[in-house]
Parts: sequence; C-alpha cells; structure tokens
Amino acid sequence: MTARNDRTAPPPLARIAALAAAAAVVAALAWAPRTATNLTVPHDDAEPDRWFTVDPDGLYHARRLARLRDEGAPVAERDPYLSFPDGAAIPWPPYYTYVLAAAVGPGLPRADGVEERERIERAVARAPRAWAVATAALLALCASRLARAARSGPAAQDGAGLAPALAGAIVAGGTFALARASIWVSALGVGDHHAWISLLVAALTGLFVVALSGPGSARRDPALGAAAGVFAGVALGSWVASLVFVLLLQAALGWMLLRHARAPRPGLVGFGLAFHLAAAATLAPAVLSSPWKEQLPWMVVNLSWFHLAHLLLGAAVFVPLLRLPAEARAFRAYPWIVAAALGLLGLALAAVDAGPGRGIREGFAWAGRTNAFMGYVAESQPMWGGGLGGLQAPLDHLGLGALLLAPAWAWAAWRALRGDSALVAPVVLAPVLLFQALVQRRFADNLAVVGCLLLGWAAARCVAAPRCPALLRRAPVAAGLALAFVLAANGPVVAATWPALRAPRGFETVPALAERHRANRDLYRWLGRDAGSPADRSVLAPWSHGHALEQVADRPTVATNFGLYVGEDAYRDPYRFLLTDDLAAAEQLLVRRRARHVLVTGAFPETLPIAIEVARPGEAARYLADADGDVAAPGWYACLGARLLHGGAALDAGGAVASTSVDFLRLVHASPGRVAGMALDPRAGAWPWGYVWEHVPGARLVARGAPGETLRLALDVEYPGGYALRWTGAATVGADGVAELRVPYNTDEPNGDGRVVGRPVWELGERRGRVLIAEDDVREGRRVELRGA
Repeated sequence: MTARNDRTAPPPLARIAALAAAAAVVAALAWAPRTATNLTVPHDDAEPDRWFTVDPDGLYHARRLARLRDEGAPVAERDPYLSFPDGAAIPWPPYYTYVLAAAVGPGLPRADGVEERERIERAVARAPRAWAVATAALLALCASRLARAARSGPAAQDGAGLAPALAGAIVAGGTFALARASIWVSALGVGDHHAWISLLVAALTGLFVVALSGPGSARRDPALGAAAGVFAGVALGSWVASLVFVLLLQAALGWMLLRHARAPRPGLVGFGLAFHLAAAATLAPAVLSSPWKEQLPWMVVNLSWFHLAHLLLGAAVFVPLLRLPAEARAFRAYPWIVAAALGLLGLALAAVDAGPGRGIREGFAWAGRTNAFMGYVAESQPMWGGGLGGLQAPLDHLGLGALLLAPAWAWAAWRALRGDSALVAPVVLAPVLLFQALVQRRFADNLAVVGCLLLGWAAARCVAAPRCPALLRRAPVAAGLALAFVLAANGPVVAATWPALRAPRGFETVPALAERHRANRDLYRWLGRDAGSPADRSVLAPWSHGHALEQVADRPTVATNFGLYVGEDAYRDPYRFLLTDDLAAAEQLLVRRRARHVLVTGAFPETLPIAIEVARPGEAARYLADADGDVAAPGWYACLGARLLHGGAALDAGGAVASTSVDFLRLVHASPGRVAGMALDPRAGAWPWGYVWEHVPGARLVARGAPGETLRLALDVEYPGGYALRWTGAATVGADGVAELRVPYNTDEPNGDGRVVGRPVWELGERRGRVLIAEDDVREGRRVELRGA
C-alpha cells in the first residue's frame, strides 16, 4: 500500500474533529478571562446586566456607529463635535464602523435616544471579545498547518501527524487566549479596534503561511494572495498604523523574491501581484473619502494618496516578472534591480520637499510631537520595566512563554534561512513587532499573535522530532501536555479567572473606583438632559471625558484622547483654562470655544502633573511643593481648576476662603455622592466628586455711592444631596460714583440643580437691601438697579 500524500488528500474525519476540538478549547480559554474580569461598571448593583463601559475609544466607536445608523452610509469622516467649534476630521478610517454595523447592527432594535445609545455602547464593547476568541481559534488552525511541515520520522506515522498538530494548535491558540496583552484590549467592556486588527494580522499571517508552504501553486497562490490583499486593505481602512504590517509582509515577499531569482517558485509572482492589487482595490474607497488628503495629499499617519500609491508601487514590482523568462540574466538580478530602484526613489523623496517625501517627513515629525502629549496614555507606555531586570512587564503581557519567544524565533529563523518558506512571514514580523511593543504596549497584542504562532510551531516541531519519546507522540498525551504548559505558563491569569467565572466582575470589585465611574456617568447623563442646539451646548473638560461626553451626553467637546489629531490647541485648552488664575483670559477661552459648560472632577488634582506638562511646562513648582505631587503650592489654590472644585472661591492652605467667587460661571450640578480625602483638598470631610459649571453673562447689579466704597453680595446656594456653597462678590465704586457687580445666579428660580436660599442682602457702606435677580437677568446680562443704593 502506498502512503497517502498529506498535501493533496483530504484529511481524515478524525483529524478534522480533533483539530476542531482543539480550536474549541482555545476559544473557551479566550472567552473565559475576557468575561470573568472585565472593564464594565453596572449602573446599579441590583441590575448587573445594565452596565456601561469606561473605554474612551470604544465610546467613540459607539458614537460613530450611532451616526451611521442615524445618517446612513457612508460613514461620517468629519465630526462637528470634535475640537468645537471648528469640528475636525476623524482620525480613524471608516472600515471598522462598517464591520461593527454588519456584526452587531442587525441585533440592535431601534429605541429612543438615550436607550439606543446605551445599547450601541454595550454591543460595541462586546465585539472585541468575539474578535479575540476568533483570533485564538485561527491561530490554533494556523499552527496546525505549520505542524504539517514540521513532521518527520516516527511522528509522521502517528495519526498523520496529529500529535504535532494538536500540540502546536493548543500552544499557539491557548497562549494567545491567556495573554494579558490581548485580554487588556479585548475584555468585555473594551470597545476599541485593536482586537479586530489582531484578528486581521492572524488572518494575514496565516494566508502567507499557507501560500508559502510547500512547492507553490500557480493556480492556488494568486487566489490566496487576493484574499490576503483584501485583509490588508481592510486593516489599513480600519487602522492606518496597519501600514507597519503591510511593510513587513512586503519584506517577506522581498525575501521570497530573492529565492525566486535562484529557484523559480510557481505562484509567487501571482501571489504578490494579487496581494497588492486586491489591497489597493479594497482600500481605494476609504482613500477616496478620506478628508485628510485635503490637508496633506501624501501624508502617512492618516489615509491619503500615499497609501494607495504605495500598494500600486508594490504591485508594479511583480509585473515585469510575468514576462521575464527564468533563464534571462535579468531574472536572477531582478531583486537587486528592484532594491536599487526603490533606494533611488527613497533618496529622491528625501531630497524633495513635496509630495510623498513631505508626507513621510511630516509623519516622523508628527510621531515626535505625539510622544510629547500622548506619552501619558496607558497604551502608549513601554512594555518594559518592573522587576526581573525589566522583564516583569513582558511577562505580565505574554506570560512565561515570553521567555521562550527568543529561542523559538531563532530556531524558526534558522529553518527559514535553510528554505522553510512557510516561516518567512512570522520570522520577519516578530522582531519588529517586539520592538514596537517594547516601545508602546499598544502593539503587544499584535506581537502576541505572531509570537504565539512561533511558540506553537516550536511545540509541534518538538513533538515531531525523531528523538521525541513515543509516549509524547500520542495525540492525547501531546494535547494534554500542551494544555498543561499553557495553563502553567499563564498561571496568574488562570488563577484570577477561575474563581471569577461564577460571578463575572468588572470595576465593581473596587468599590471606590466603581463609584467614581458611576459619578462620572451621572455627570455625563445630566449634561445630556440639557436642552438647546449643539452650537450652544459644548462642554470644556479634560480630554479623558471627551468621547464620553460626545457619545453619552451627545455634547460637543473641546478635547478628547485623539490628542494632536484634532489640533494642538484643542488638546491644551482645557488645561490652560483650569490652570490659569487670569479669570478674564479664562472667560475669553470659553467664548472662543463657545463652551457653555465646564466639567471638573476630583481626578483633576490627581492628574495635575500631566496638566502642567501639557499647558504649563516647566512651572510645576508653581502648583506643587514636592516632586511627588502630594503637597500643593500657592499657585494650585489660586488656579481656576482648584476654585471650581472648592465652590468657586480660592482657598488658602488651611481651607479658609481667600477670595471672592468666580463671576462668569455658576454651579448647576454637583455629584450627589461624597468622596473623602480628595487629592490636594485642604478641607476636612467628604465632598462631591464632580461639578458642572455653566458659563453665563451674569446679571449686572448697579449701585451708586461714594468713590472707594465697596458693593458686596453673598448668596447661599443649596443642591440635592446636602451640598451647599456660598457665592461672594465685591465691586468698588468708581470715580463716576457707580459700582457694577456681576452675579451668575438668579434668586427666584433654579440654577440648574441649585437654589438660592432666602432673599440675599447687598451691602454698600452702611446701606443694605434685598435683591431680586431673575433668570433672564443672568442669561442676558441685564443691568439690575439696586433700590436704595
């Protein structure tokens, strides 16, 4: 009986069932930790299923999906709510929004505004968990495909190589499933697109593995190249930084062209050409609709003509090979001809300050500017540090398997150099992705995709080795040991997941943190109840609140965590406002930004060093008396942000009132709950977490008296939950015998949630009288003549 050709014959049913079972196991491993410990906060402990997310990027994806449902296709590329009142182009390309619409949209029935936004928010925050589960299963199947090339000796006779395939599948998929690098971007409650990008990276890598394994096929490989091109185009149209993956896969194709010049490989040219053409065709609609190409037609960091030209240039590399005979001298020299041509093109672009050259330079300049502002964002932090000589962070992200990644890569690289083409793509991808992850942890989940695939290949290779004991070559034993390795290497994740499966938990496991998030959500929802047109409803707040205000409150904002994408001033202005003690300049900023409300919470003093770095670099000593940021300096108590946390007046270090109150803002809402021991607060007791202030023209109280006399007024304002503040104001009589005092509160109607207690009394020298201020006086800046003055 002749041996069956494993490459062409269909695998037996038992093999399919075993691999399907392995994929199911790793899918379950992926689902469990992303559900058990998540980033959700229940609105109420009595209703744990009515949760919300605190992921800013996920909230903006929800807003974009909501706009697509309301406005119809195409996906909006500009948002009038960003960088208000100017509006801004949206940094993200549109394809992920289409993916969400197709994946979760059909299951979302229409509802009224608030209910529909909450449903969309939860649906978007569930999607990345599904992408991660699919990625783990896909990696398992891809590793089993690599294992087919790893079989040798006795293992090849054991169930058609089932033992290596199962070992590789479980190690690759299981390690990814339990990698915190992936869990942190795909846990329930995280709605960002990074898990989707990891799925696309896995699909791209898998297609390259399949296409480059074996001797090649002129009939099959162009179709695989077209499929890979579609995934590449979707990746670029979902996240422009996916250009990194495209460049690395092009480098892998360059490696293969070098081999092709020495030993022609059937299907390689068709694969490379189809890959680039399909990617360009898939990406073209996103490029054509991109508003960024209007600013810089050849910019790199946002979609522009550069990305389309780049892909078409890649396709052009393969066109001559369609006609160039293998026996021609130019055929063997072709890779070097291409390298020289691309090098000359690069030099030309570098020498000319126009077109693509300018776009590339601007990309590097943008990256430098971004590091100065976005370095405080968690995902921009390096994946390096902690104990163990800096290895603690990689171990936290990737588990103990991180220690085996370097030897696995070295082994795979050695095999690739010896001719194993199936390993070329992961071998090229891994070191660059490792470098990126060490610099910015946002790339750690992409590294996990390729790194876990290499670990799976290494596991399969070990089981397939001729010296592997016969017992380990049995499929059940190999699978069991692989699963044991995965669980042991990721022990902390397993230990945290297992007890939480009975009661999946989010932020409510840290009550103080959950209460903060609930207080923030209360502030957003309160702002969402405000009436008026968007042009009259913008909110100035630190950037961390931006996307929540846009999605939850349906309010325009000044700053979001898009940072410099929507303009440098937009990023700086909220902190400029909060850190200034020049009240006139602060009000001018509100007027310029057309901001009706200001939101400030107890998180502001905790992030004061960041605010100083952004808005007042080099002036930390003005606000903080120690390097740790625990002791306030006089400048802190005088700045507007502190005053808005302390009832509108400046305090001294002992908590006593040291100034009159702000006269162009009135407090309209305070968080009903109380928080004790807020940072840099000199007062004893517990105080509201957050405050909403409204910018108003203010009533102009006019009194006449002797020059030099002082007109004074004090108002006591009470709010639900027992909070109260005292507003005080003073104005000196001028040489013309007139004093004018601006008052931001009315005395006979609600001021948002606040009510003035009793009938306030003004004082001017020895004279006194009661004052009545109407809401229209406050909103229209009317003059109110004081009787008896």
